[in-house]
Order: sequence, then C-alpha cells, then structure tokens
Amino acid sequence: MEALVTPSINKIGVYGMPGVGKTLLAGEVKRKAEQEKLFDAVVIAKVTKNPDLKSIQQEIQRGLGLELPDGIPEWSAAARIKAILTKKQKVLVIFDDLWGRVTLEDVGIPLSANKQKQPVGEKDDESSAEQQILVCKVLLTSRDHSVLSGDMGTEKEFLVGQLEDNESWELFKKIVGKDVERQELQQIGREIAKESRGLPIAVATIANALKNKSVHDWKDALLELKRPSPDGKSAKLFSAVEFSFKHLEREELKQTFLMCSLLSQNASIEELVKYGVGLGLFLNVRTIEETRNRVLSLVDHLKASSLLVDGRSKMYFDMHDLIRDVAKSMASRNYGVFTTRDEDMQEDWPDKEVMTDLKWIFLSNGDACGGLLPDKFKCPKLTFFHLSNYSLAIPANFFSGIEKLRVLGLTKMNLSPLPVSITLLTDLRTLRFDQSVLGDEDIGAIIGKLKNLQVLSLAGCEIEELPKEVGSLTELKLLDLSDCTKLKVIPQEVFASLSKLQELKMGNSFYQWDVMEHGRQRNASLAELTQLPRLTALELRVLDVQTIPGKLERYKILIGDVWNNWNSSFDSPKVLKLQMKAHIRFDNSIKRLLKMTEELHLEELNGVKNVVDELDIKGFPDLKYLYIRNAPELHQIVNLRGWGPFNAFPNLEFLFPNLEELQLSWINVDMIWITSYCVENVTKLIIHGCHNLKYLFLSTMARSLVKLGHLEIRECKMMTKVLSKEDEEGKGNLIFPELKFLQLVQLQNLVSFYFGDSTIEFSFLNELIVWNCPEFKGFAVMSTSTDVAADIQPLFNEQGAFPNLEKIAIAHLQNLTTIWHDKIHANSFCKLKSLEVICCEKLMTILPSNNILASFWTSLEELRIYNCNSLEAIFKLGEINANQRSVVIDTQLKLLDIKSLPRLKHVWNKDPEGILTFQNLESVRVFSCHSLSHLFPASVGKALSQLQTLDILFSTGLEEIVAVGGGLEAAVKFEFPQVSYLRLHRLPRLKYFYPGKHNTEWPMLKKFYHYDCGQMKKANGAGQPDFPVQQPLFSMEEIIPQLEELSLTEDDILMICGEIKLKENLFFNIKVLQIQDHLDKSAVLPICFLNRFSNLEKLLLRNCYFTELFPSKGEHVGNQEKQAETKVLSRIKTLRLNDVHNLKHILSQDISIVLQNLQTLEVWRANGLPCLLTSKTTSFHNLTTLDVWLCHGFMITLVSVPMVRSLVQLEDMTIRKCDNLTEIVGHEGARIEDSVINFNKLKVLKLLSLPRLGSFCSENFIFNFPSLEMVIVDQCPKLKIFSEGDLNTPLLQRVELIEGEDKSCWAGDLNTTIQRMHTEMVGIAGLKKLILSDFSELIEIWHVRRRPQEILDFRLLKYLQLYNCAQLSYLLTPSMVFCLVQLEFISIKNCAMMEQVIMGDGEESKMIFPQLWKIELESCSNLISFYVGSHGLEIPSLQAFSIEECQRMVTFAAFTSSGEHQKETFHQYFFSSKVEIPLLGELTLSSIKIQQIWDCELPSVSSFAQNLRELIVTDCVNLRYLFTSSMVKVFTRLEKLEIYRCEVMDVVILIEGLEEEEEERMRQTMFPKLGTLVLTKLPQLIRFCSNGNSQLRERSESQGLNPSGSQLVPVIQSTSERTEATKLVFPQVKYLELRDLQKFKSFFSQMQIIEWPSLKRMYVCECDEVQIFASTFPCINTARRNNQLESCTQHPLFWISQVRTLQ
Repeated sequence: MEALVTPSINKIGVYGMPGVGKTLLAGEVKRKAEQEKLFDAVVIAKVTKNPDLKSIQQEIQRGLGLELPDGIPEWSAAARIKAILTKKQKVLVIFDDLWGRVTLEDVGIPLSANKQKQPVGEKDDESSAEQQILVCKVLLTSRDHSVLSGDMGTEKEFLVGQLEDNESWELFKKIVGKDVERQELQQIGREIAKESRGLPIAVATIANALKNKSVHDWKDALLELKRPSPDGKSAKLFSAVEFSFKHLEREELKQTFLMCSLLSQNASIEELVKYGVGLGLFLNVRTIEETRNRVLSLVDHLKASSLLVDGRSKMYFDMHDLIRDVAKSMASRNYGVFTTRDEDMQEDWPDKEVMTDLKWIFLSNGDACGGLLPDKFKCPKLTFFHLSNYSLAIPANFFSGIEKLRVLGLTKMNLSPLPVSITLLTDLRTLRFDQSVLGDEDIGAIIGKLKNLQVLSLAGCEIEELPKEVGSLTELKLLDLSDCTKLKVIPQEVFASLSKLQELKMGNSFYQWDVMEHGRQRNASLAELTQLPRLTALELRVLDVQTIPGKLERYKILIGDVWNNWNSSFDSPKVLKLQMKAHIRFDNSIKRLLKMTEELHLEELNGVKNVVDELDIKGFPDLKYLYIRNAPELHQIVNLRGWGPFNAFPNLEFLFPNLEELQLSWINVDMIWITSYCVENVTKLIIHGCHNLKYLFLSTMARSLVKLGHLEIRECKMMTKVLSKEDEEGKGNLIFPELKFLQLVQLQNLVSFYFGDSTIEFSFLNELIVWNCPEFKGFAVMSTSTDVAADIQPLFNEQGAFPNLEKIAIAHLQNLTTIWHDKIHANSFCKLKSLEVICCEKLMTILPSNNILASFWTSLEELRIYNCNSLEAIFKLGEINANQRSVVIDTQLKLLDIKSLPRLKHVWNKDPEGILTFQNLESVRVFSCHSLSHLFPASVGKALSQLQTLDILFSTGLEEIVAVGGGLEAAVKFEFPQVSYLRLHRLPRLKYFYPGKHNTEWPMLKKFYHYDCGQMKKANGAGQPDFPVQQPLFSMEEIIPQLEELSLTEDDILMICGEIKLKENLFFNIKVLQIQDHLDKSAVLPICFLNRFSNLEKLLLRNCYFTELFPSKGEHVGNQEKQAETKVLSRIKTLRLNDVHNLKHILSQDISIVLQNLQTLEVWRANGLPCLLTSKTTSFHNLTTLDVWLCHGFMITLVSVPMVRSLVQLEDMTIRKCDNLTEIVGHEGARIEDSVINFNKLKVLKLLSLPRLGSFCSENFIFNFPSLEMVIVDQCPKLKIFSEGDLNTPLLQRVELIEGEDKSCWAGDLNTTIQRMHTEMVGIAGLKKLILSDFSELIEIWHVRRRPQEILDFRLLKYLQLYNCAQLSYLLTPSMVFCLVQLEFISIKNCAMMEQVIMGDGEESKMIFPQLWKIELESCSNLISFYVGSHGLEIPSLQAFSIEECQRMVTFAAFTSSGEHQKETFHQYFFSSKVEIPLLGELTLSSIKIQQIWDCELPSVSSFAQNLRELIVTDCVNLRYLFTSSMVKVFTRLEKLEIYRCEVMDVVILIEGLEEEEEERMRQTMFPKLGTLVLTKLPQLIRFCSNGNSQLRERSESQGLNPSGSQLVPVIQSTSERTEATKLVFPQVKYLELRDLQKFKSFFSQMQIIEWPSLKRMYVCECDEVQIFASTFPCINTARRNNQLESCTQHPLFWISQVRTLQ
C-alpha cells in the first residue's frame, strides 16, 4: 500500500507461484484502496494467458461505471476509456494474471496525461505550462517476475511467498472451526496443513471439505495429499481439489463444478442456467426461475467449499486458475469431457476411440485443434458442444454424427451461412448464437426445425428481423434477444405462438412495438405477450405506457424515450424505469409491477404534482431503490390528510418500509419529510437540484438516521442549512452513527450544516467534501450567534465530532478564514490522512497554531492547497516550550502539493527544530507561489530521506530552497537518497540551494529539468572548485551519468560544447532530452551536439528560435562523421516541437535517412510553418503518430500530396486548434499522375477545434482508408465535405462528435455524414470557441428565433466573440446565461446596434457566470450597459475587464423595477451594489460616459478593489476624480495606475471629512504595492490628493474667480492649523510619468515630503506649475485668511537627496 501512494512509482508488480494468493492480494488491495479513498477510482481486470483486449476493456468500463456501445472497435473503446480516465485525478488499474506483455495504451490506460489548460485568451505563462500529471497507477500480478520487470517495466516488485507451516496450520484451524480442537484430529490436521505445501488455496480447499467430517475422512484426505497427482503438476493442490470434489454431497454439485471449470473468467449465472436447462443437470425443477435459484444455491455451496470465488457481482462467479486446471483434468479423465487448457495447444482432435466416448466438448479457441473442423463429427454420446472462434468455418455436414446433442453453443462465430446439418439435431434443447454473424436468408429455415428447443439465445447478434419460424418453437422456455441493437422487425403472432415461453429478454434491443406500415401493422404487438400464460420474466423497452403481462416475477422494463442506460445499478430482479407524462392512468398490470418493484426510476414527470396519487399505489413494500428526476411541478410524493401541502415524504415508514437508497434530482419540493421514522432504513441519500429546499432534515430526525451511510447534496439554491433545529430538540448529541461519506456541492446559500446548540457526532464519517458553497461559515454554528453573516466562524469547532474522518476536501468557500477553532472536539481528526483546500480566498492559515502536539500531525499523509489568495503560511507553528522540546513527533506527511498561493511567505512559519520531523515526505510540488522566499527550513531540508519527487515551478520570489540554519561556518551535507525526479522551472530569483557551504547527494536522480532559475548555477563543470562563492546544485560529472531525462537551455549547450574536459560518455544514459529557451534567432540545432547523446530516444524542443533542425554539413563532411550523425538521429523515436517560432520546415530534404525510426511527431505552436510536411521535407516511413496542436500562424495546409504517400505506417493523426487550417492534404501545384492516396494503416483520425477547415482534401483524389476505425470531428463548423473524390472506409461505422463522449453520427458513408453534420450545424453545436461573426446563418437564428441554445450546446462554450454585427441589440438572455456554465471569455467589438450584452426578462434570478474571467467591449456606439435586468449580477471568476470607445456607456449594470411597467435605473457610478466581481484584477475604462466608477458609500467596494492590480482610465470626459479617501485603503494590491485625457479631472483622490489621524493613516497605507504611476493630458488636474474645499478654491482661482463669496464647507480645524510638513511615501513605485499637466501643482494640498525609495525611471514633461526638485525644505510663512492656511512656495516632487535611486 505504501508503494501505491508513492508518487514516483507508476507500475507495481506482484509475483509468485500459482496458488499463493496473488489474486486474493490484488482484491484486498482494491478493497483497501477504495476504503481509504486513495484513488478516485479503482478497477480490476483479469488478463489470462491468451488476453482478450475487448474483454479487458469491458471489465475496466464496468469498473468505471461506463457504458460503451456494443460493436465499437477496440481502438475506439481505448480512446473512450482514456478520455474518461484523464478527467480523473488518480486511478488505480489492477491487471491480474499476466502471462506476457500487454500494451497499456491499446487498452486505453494513460499513465500520464497532458493536463495543460489552453486559455481562450491571453494569460500568463503559468496557465499554459505543460504539466505531465499522473493519471493512472497500475498494479500487475503474474507468476513470472520477468514478465513484470522486463515486459511491463514495473518499477517495484513484491514476491508473494508460500505460507510457513505454522501459518498454514493457523489458516486451516480458522476455516475448519471447533472440530480441530478434538484431540484425535489435531495431529492429523497439522499434517494435512503441512502437506498443503504453503499454498493457501490448497489449505482452504481441503479445510472447507473437512468441516463436520469424521476422523476417517480426515485420514483419507491426508492419504490423498500424500499421493502424487497424475500429471505431476501442483500435486498437493490436485489432491486437495480432488478430495474436495469427491466429498461434494450431490451429483448436481459435481456436474455444476465441472461445467463452471469450462466457462470463461467472470462467468455469468445466466450462462449456467441456459446450459443446465439444456442438459437437464438439475433435478426436480420445472421452471427457468427454479433452475436459476438452484444454480445460485449450488454456486454458493461451491464458494463455501473454496472451489469458486466471487465474480464482479452476485450474478457472476469465478474460479482460480489452478482449480480450473485440476477440474479440467478430472473432467477429461473421468467424465468424457474434451477441452483445452491455455497451455495445451493440441495439434489435432483425439483419436476415434476417445471421440466415441466423449460427452462434452468445450473449445473457447478453435485454433487449439489445428484451426480446422472435420467435415463430419462422429461423437454418438455427445450432449454438449461449445465453440468460439470467428475465423473458423463450420462445414455444412459437421453435425451429422452427433444427433444426441442437447446443447449447442456457437458464440462469436461467423455463421453465414449456417451449417444445414444443425437441422439434424432434433434433440437439441439449448442453442446459443451469441455475438455471432448470422445470415438472414437461412436462419429461420434451420432454427424452425428444432422443435424441442427450450432455450434460444441470439444475444448480441446484428440481425435486423426475427425469423417468423421462431414462432414454431412451441417448447421454447427462454428467448434471449438482448443487445440486438439492429433488430427492427418482429413479425406479428411470433410471440403469441410461444405458449410455453417463461422468460423473454430484449434489453438494449427492439422497442418498435405496434409499428404500422402502409396502413397495416408491421411489427408484433405488446399485447401478444399478455397471451403467454407462463411468462414470468421480461426485459424490454417500450416508448409508451401499455399493458404489461401481469404475472411477472422478474423484470426490467423501461417505458419512455429518455433512457440511455439499460444497466441497473444493482442486481435487482425487479426494475422499472418510467418516463411519466401528465395525468397518466395505469392499468392493473403496471400497478402490480409498481407494487412489487425493487428498483424504481421516474423521469420527466411533466405536469405531475403528486407521485403516489398519479401512480395510484397504496404502498411500495419491496422497493429498495427510488430515483426521481426532472419533475419541475412536483410538490409531493404523497398527500396524506393532515400534512402540509409541500411535504414530499410525510409517512415513508408505511409507503416505503424497505427503502435503502433515494435520489431526488431537479424537483421543486419545499420539504422532503417531517416524520422521524421515514428514513430509518435509508443507507444512501442523494439530493440534486431541489431549489426550493431550505433544509433537508429536522434535528429530531438525525437521531433516526441510524443506517444512513452516504449523503450527497448538490445545487440546491435555497438551502441554508442541512439540519434544522427544532424547539423541542432537547439536549444531548445529534449522532450520525453510520454516515461514512458526506458531500455538499454548489449550495450557494448554505451557511452551515447545523445551526443550534447540540453537538453533532459523525462516528464513522470517512470522507467529507464541501465545494462551492460561498456563504458557508462553519460546519456547526451556535444558535446564540445573533448575526451569522457577520461572525468569523471556523469550519470546525468543538460542536462537531469527527473521530474517524480520513479525507477532507473543501473548495470555493469564499468566507472561510480558518479551518479549525482553537478548541475542537476530543479525538476529532486523529485519523485524518488527506486534506485538500482549493480557492478559499480569505483563508489565512491551514493547520492550527495553538497546539503543536495536535493529533492529526501523526496521521496526515497528503496535503493539497490551491488558489488561496490570502494564505501566508501552511504550517503555523506556535512557541515551543521546554516540555515539548523533549518530545519528537514524526509526522506522516508524504505528499505536499501547493499551487497558486500569491501571498504565501512560508510553508513553515518557523523552523520546527526537530520537534516535528517530516522525514516521511515523498513528493513536494510548489507551483506559482510568488511571495515564497524559501521552501524548507534547515531542520526539514536535512532530513528528507524518503523524498522522491521535488517539483518547483513559477515561484518568482524564491531565492533558496533550504533556508539557512543556525550558522554558516561548517559545510552542511544534504542527502536525498530516494529523489528520482527534480524540476526547477521559472524561478528567476533563485540564488542558492542553500545559502551556506554545503554538499548535496542525489544517488537515485533519473529525471532532471531546470529552466530560468536566475542566478543559481545548475552544475559544476570539470575541475571547478567545490565551494565557489555561489555553489551549483551538483557536480555535472557526478550526476549526469545516472540521468535518463535532462533539460538544457542555450547557456547549457554553450557550456557543454565549450567544455573540453567532459568525459566522452557523460550523456550515455540520457534517453529523453528537452532543449528550451534557445533564443538565438540565427541559430540552428547542430547535430554535433546531439552526437553526445548516443542513446537518445526522445527529443523535445520548447521555446526555441532555431531556423533549421539538423542541418546538413555538406559534401566536405567525412563518411565517419556522417555515420555518427546518422546513428544518433536514427535512434530518435519521438520528436516534440513546442513553441518553435522561426522554423519554416521540419527537416531538410538532404537528410532523408537520419530520422528513419521516428515513430511519434508532435508539433505544438509552430506558427512559422506554412505547411507541416511538404515535398521538401524528408519522408517519415516509420511514423505512426502525428499530433499537431495550436499552429495558428501561416499553416493553411497540413501535408502535401507527395508527403502523404510516405506515411505508410501512420496509425494515429490528431489535428487540433489550428485556426487558419483549411485542409489537411493539399496540392502544391505540380501535376499528380496518380490520383489514388492510401492511408493503409491509419486507424484513428481526430479533427478537433479547426474553425476554418473546409475539407480533408479539396482536390479530386481517391482516398483509401482500409484500417480506419475511429473518426472524431469536433468543433469544425465549416467542414462541409470530407473529400471531393471517392472514399473507401470499409471499417468505419460512425463519426464521433465529441472526444471521449458517446455522441456520434452516421449516414452510410463518411462524405454523406460530414455533409449532414454541416447541414444540421453539428459542428457548431459542440463548439467551445465561437466567433459568432463567422456564421451569418447563426446570427440570423440568434436575431430572429432568440433560441440559439437549441443549436449550440451552451454548456460547452468557453469563448464567445462577436465582431462587426449590425443586427443584434443584445447578445444574451437569462436562459442563455443559465447554460453558460463554462464560459471564460466574452469579446464584443464594432457592434453598432448593441445596447446591452444581457437583456433580462423580469423573471430571471441572479445572473451568474461561474467561470468567466475576461470581458472585452470595444467600439459599440449604442452600448449603454453590460446587463439590464431586475436582479443581481455575479461574476466570481472575472479577472480582466476592458471597455473602449463605447461613448454612451454609463453603467456596468442597469437594474429595472419589477412589475408591468419596468423602468431602467441608471446610477451615476459605474459599479453598483448588485454587481459582485470579487477577483477583478485588471480594469480598463476608455471613452465612456461615467461620472464615478465606484459608489463611495458602497459597503462592498472592497469586493471590486481587493484584488485589483491594474487600473487604466482613458478619455472619460465626465470623470472628476477617481477615488475617495474612504476607498483608498481597499486598493492594497494596486500595482499600476494610468490616467489619460480625462478633461475635467482635477484630483485623483478626493479627501472627504477625515480627521487628522485618519488622513495621516490614509497617506501611510495608500497604494502599498503601486509600481507604475502615469498621469497624462489631464488639463484640470491640480493635485493628486486633496480635500473638497481646497479643490474648490483652487479650481476657482485657476478659472480667475473669487472664491471668497462661495459657500465652502469648513475645513477640519486640526488640518487647517497644521504648519508642519506631512510625509507621503510611495514605497514600490519604480516608474513615474507626468505629462501635459498644465495646472498640476503638487501631490497634496498641504506641505508634504514625498518619498520614492524604489523609483528607477521618471518622465516629467509640460508640467509648468510643479516644482520637480528642491535642495532644502523651504520655510513656511503663513497668514490666516478666512481661517484658511496658505503656503508661500510650491511643493517639490523630490529633494535632491532622493534622486540617487533614479536610473
């Protein structure tokens, strides 16, 4: 388990001899990993010696809860599995029983994925950084160690050895029980355990067989174990299994066991039932249901005997491989069974004598007998024959010699035509053609003659019509038509003739009942089924509510057209899925089913207000699982007299006495229940989208939730608390005794889980998730709090008890300031293993500071902290007293992952000095923590013996990795014995690993990436001193020989090429080389440099300006040097080009052989390439994978025709996000003689987000794609046709519309399909980036119909852009906004008719854009506001907003009064209290008609200003000032302030009514981070900061007016009498520009000294009134005139002593 959580280990192997328990161990790992929530998903798949890729994929799909369509190719299934897995953070995939290499990529397993976020606008480099994130860990089991370490490349292997004798004895005693205590049995038992030779499976098998047996049975067992087995293999196990088999009590148990040994892994109970009926294996059973019950009982008995094990559910079972081998051997020797084991590939059939006595033949692989079948088959005693091999042909007369056959199974076969000799099998009882190809012309004639047939299974066959001859099979008891997805026709009266039919299975199959054609009924009627007197089991789907047979005991019935998922969540025998419509009346047959149902789904209850009344059912005594979804008018489940009108479940103890799971989604009830007895049996409760709910439970109900183990609540807008206090609540704790999982997600008004005085105890809660609950204050809030909103509440306090909580994940809790209270409930959080905190803006600290001995220090293993903007320290340690210094606590922290914490100054706020040790740390990742100056304190950095991964990126303030300790005199030694991965990326201020003398040791380092690390040297060259002034990270000659992956920059290459003392084979082991930031624009990538990397397999170039790759040196180069160059480059298998800016072509034509083994070519952001592969480019004959991404530049054609012909091995082509690409294959102009182009091996073609792609090829070529199985066309709105010429795609059956999702289109061929997609605007429907101006037809729909969301899937849209549109007066409506949950960017330019972007309808609730981070509005001459409506506007993620040349714009949002006569209200300020933009960082306002930006009285102004970094104001002619004094204190993060051409602005900061101390405080705290200040062309500006009276007087004086007659507001006395100079400091301003300020005099109206300690650049021009420099501070002569203070001099900007910092 430790290896599973080690970040650097991806593949783990478990090996050992057969029977030692590898499979059992794998199952236990799965169980424990799920229990401890180590992964988002854990799946297991059995592989076996002859792996079936399709079966493996199906097992993984089931484990992930996916539904892959039947019949899709393995490539497509792999792509879908991969797409789902890459969306998850962590997945464990277990492959059990490997015998050889399995290619994980073919299955769909990504060990890592590029989780790079590609922003839709311009973001900083951090967001576009490529990050290879671990997706899957793989656990492999095998008998052979070399399969794991060699074929599969596992990084750690574990041997599962045999049991010791004492261990075998203990296991034996545990299984046998009390019998072993008998004296006469103890010695025998010890010998039996010893003879089992340490094989757990042998011990378990023999022990289970000896339960309650006599002494002579025990002695007989010992004798059997000592006797050698016939084949000499696994002797002890053979004896144990044979003894256990012999002691099975009934013959039918033995027969069932032997049959089980023949079936595949994870075989189904239904398969046994079908074969058992045909063979008559089971006595005294009359019906199929009785047979099924008998089979289940027998299988349980065999499991108890350790001869079988559990399958994936209770309707499946499995058998250990060794037991299977023994069983097959016994069956072959003693029971006339012929089959093959995986290792026995027999060349031929048995001889005639053996064949004569055979009773059963089971061949899962026909190749085992030479791959040929005899023309005639002479087996007169044969009753059972099974064969599965698609490529094997069955001769016509094959069955002529086996007339006694009762069971025939031909599965996964090509049976077109059917062998006519099947008609001779007149005694046949069971016939299975599952997943076989059948010919329509002969199937009916042949099957119709099998009159004694009782079981007919055509499951998975692609038949389109059921033969009418099936109606003549009057003995038929079971008919299985499941998964016949193409079945469209069932003739009338076929079913009516099957009078003995007991079970009909049509799941995921035919549903077109009662179809009429030409006025006549074409298809069977559902009423026919009611005529079947013995029908007791039914699986089908119907579109409308109809009469259903009334005597069903087992059923799965889907009614309606909304059901896409056929499978049930459980193995319920009675499942009903019902799409209800208004006022449906059900007949008695459906009412009977409803009353018996165990699993009930109700969907789209339009018009239904009361479920129970509508169903007309008095109760559901057997119901266990209830799901209700999409019921907008539903107010009640039941209406009982005396209960309130909106009480959904008032009396569930009577209606639903056995209900275990309840899911309610998108219903409008105000209350779920009120009685305390209604939920006592519920174990799982999910509430989703119930917007009227204000709470879920009353507090008294909590005491009845004794079985609730799983609770999820999501998207309930009105919910303020989960548990509501009652007056009669009483005293004592509220206990949730069984709750293990609690999730609260997107509850926008949730304040707390509980508001009251009681303690809430979650005795066994294991995992807690609270996401996106912005008003959440705390888990439990005392009812004595008078104002919850105003209180600063911790998430956890002493009211909540969490003794078993292991995992906490919290995100987007905007009001959370602290997680733990100083006092928490005793024993809480003592088992906490994982803590994840994301986007908690106000959170100040993570772990508590009050108690360094807090219990979770010794349990916490994983800590992830992302995007918490106020966080300053992770581990906030308190003072350590003398007593604590004597106690050392070894923390269990293994993973530390911190990301985007802009204010984080310390990970540890102080050195723990060895009192707390972090020696178990295995992985540390730091991303975008710009205020962090160092990572580890000295005591932590010296003791990281388990560290394996150290990854530090984008932290611009980091200066050292380990902080200095107590002194710098002695050299410090840092040992990292386990570190295998080290990446230091974009750390421009990094100077040292450690600032003092030190040594570092990295003996296991394999992967090293180093980039833009400022002043720190990466490595010493040869002969350099050990302790230079600035020490390097390590010595090059010591570290590089052990590396396998390395990154180099331009400087590194120059150093290596210039270093003459480097060892010749220094880079011998490097397999992956990344070259980045080679910025010399005239440089080429020299082959001579790459010659040093003799084993290079993967070359990556990133952010390089090479004009040419691998240039030829010409004819003068010698053959020996050419051979060396060719040898190095020929080893390269992968080439990735990322941000190669100057490159005009990939390779020059004259080095056509140097990349002859290149298999993968990835080109990302190569904007200089006019065409990727042209005729001038070398050919790529071995290229299998081509991936092109974000090449926006000149590339309009991807590949030239001559180059296409060389791509003979290409299998996978992916082209995405290339904005200017118009075609894939282009014609360069030269005449092409051969018009046929073959992509012989291309299997996968992906065309993704190509907005201008018109066709694959616009020329009239013939394209052959003989292997093409998967085509994805996603967001290619202009793709009208695939190719103008003919197309051949024999294997292609669908075009997928969205990568990773089950959405497809097919119109018979590829060209027609693409044409239909264009006509139906399918390419537009899936767009994530929409430039609306490119689609005139869509604008017309937008303008006329106003329902574009019916065409576009607004849920996917991320980028919305509109240019030069003269039609639309507004862009969005509330219904559109509601769907735009992923929208990130809006840009609207030159839209003359646009008046507002969002037009409300008076009925909308608050408008919310949850992901929108940037808005651009430009040159919209009639635009008045962004939003007009009656409710608030919230844009919680908006970071950048700019508006330019919108002269009529007066406000961001105008609000209308409700009612019939709505009236718009325009405020004099731009932002109002109803607008919430908490993360706004950049604001640009240009040429708009505003008087004030913010309301100075606005309490929430801080929500706009607290994160504002950049403010640019231009040409706002009505703006007189920018800030008021009361607002300045909020702009603590402002870094840039620029003001241009605001004609009436006379002051930037207007001081209003401040006392002297307040004014002084304002000056001291004003703009502490301001770095750039620009004031340009402000003709009326007099002061930067001034009070209202001074400003009015100076304005009057500047205009030549006498201010004495004006009514001035009296100046505060303390200010007016002040004669001393004040001080104003701009601590961070580096750039100051003052231009064309004709009236500007000074920064303050009073005398001041201005300090600019960081100023580097200053420009002052055309500022005639201001004094720039002065040498001494002037004297002050004052005179009192009208109580006003006047100064005799102007105030200079600088004193001479200050200008020394200027550059």
